[in-house]
Formats: sequence, C-alpha cells, structure tokens
Amino acid sequence: MTGNAKRKHELLSGPLMKIERAKQHINDANRQVTEFLRKKPFELRVSEHRDPQRRIVYVKANQPIPSVITLILGDTVHNLRSALDQLCWGMVGSKAQTPKSVGFPFVERKDALGSAIATRQMNIAPEKVIKEIHALEPYPSGNKYLHAVKSLDETDKHRNVLVVGTGVEVTIPQLEALIHPHKTELPQNLIIAVVGDFVVNNLPPGAVVEPFDNKADIQPTFTIGFGHGEALESYPLVFALTEM
Repeated sequence: MTGNAKRKHELLSGPLMKIERAKQHINDANRQVTEFLRKKPFELRVSEHRDPQRRIVYVKANQPIPSVITLILGDTVHNLRSALDQLCWGMVGSKAQTPKSVGFPFVERKDALGSAIATRQMNIAPEKVIKEIHALEPYPSGNKYLHAVKSLDETDKHRNVLVVGTGVEVTIPQLEALIHPHKTELPQNLIIAVVGDFVVNNLPPGAVVEPFDNKADIQPTFTIGFGHGEALESYPLVFALTEM
C-alpha cells in the first residue's frame, strides 16, 4: 500500500465503519416498522359532532409504537453524525489550534457557513474540501436531510428520546368520500400526508348532524414518521433515514 493509499485508508476507515453501522440500523428499523405495521395496529376513523360542527378524520392506535424504533433512530443519526466529525478530524485534527472545536460545520443559515467552517477549524483543510462543504449545503434551506442528522442527534443526546408518530397518506378524492356529501374545494391531485390526526372543518353553517364515530370506509396505507417538533416532521421514518 502506497503512502497516499495508506493515508486515505486511515482517513476513511472509521467514518465508513460508522456509515455501515448506520445502514445496519436502518435495515433494523425497516424490519421493526414492517413487522409492527403487519399487525394492523392503526385504523382511520371519522367522527362528527353537533358542537362544534366539524368532521374529524383521525388515526386510532390500537397498539403503541414500539419504543425500540425510536432507540434505533437515535443510534442511526448518531453514527451518521460521528462519521462526519471523524472525517473532519482525520483531515485537520493534528493541525488545528483548538482540536476540541474540530467537527463538521452545520449551520442554521447559509450566510453563517463561512464563519462556522472557521470555528470548526475546517478553514485549514484543502480548498477543495472547503468547496465541497459549501456544495453540501448543511443548513435547513439547503440539504434538509443532511442538516437533520445534526438536529436529530442533538435532540436525542441532550434533550429527549426522538418522537415518532403514525403516518398516513390520503388523496383528495378519498378525503371527499370520507366527508360526503360536503365536498372540498381542494385540487384533486393533492395528497395529504400527515403524522397524527387532522380535522376537516367542512360542514356548512347551521348543518344538523347526528353524532357518530365510525371506522372509515377507506383504510389507507399507514407508516411510521417523524413526530411533532422533530426535524423532518411527518416524513416517513425509513425513507428519511435512507436519504440521510
């Protein structure tokens, strides 16, 4: 192995192991989600009441989402974040004036990236590396999946276990069928994708209805997605992890 090849191997071996471990976690998450959904733990229901006059379309959970899924999620994003930080350390760690600051420069705004590159000591990396960091757009308005690695990892490490919820996709024609005969004025090609419940305020003023709470005639495909307040809220879990 030549000197350059050996250096490259040393630089990439740790980060690549972390990425491979993250892939194993994603496969595990996919198995756990698939096995859970196979039990048909959710059902779409429609509820209507006199006051307030509204029709509620909601997901009833007959079983709680297994906690192991949230734990796998935390392990996945931590391995991905570690891979980035270890790669940065391998490039500049031995030359940095403040080694403890070395890491991948995530930011909340595009215009803050240059300053973060310097703060994280990556300004001493080769110019092509700095250009690549800019090209990666590690901020919410840029590469949302990349930035989510940072946001989710920090939440899981420092605040609380990550939140997941029930995901469901309903087309507008399906929604109209659920709230018949009160039609919506929404474009027919839209898909409503949510995690959790949603309310359709679509009854005309003065309408008189009998209260009910029934299983919906339409039972869409359910999934597990990121919960309220999380980065990538409502995005399907396994899909988003794969994109990361």
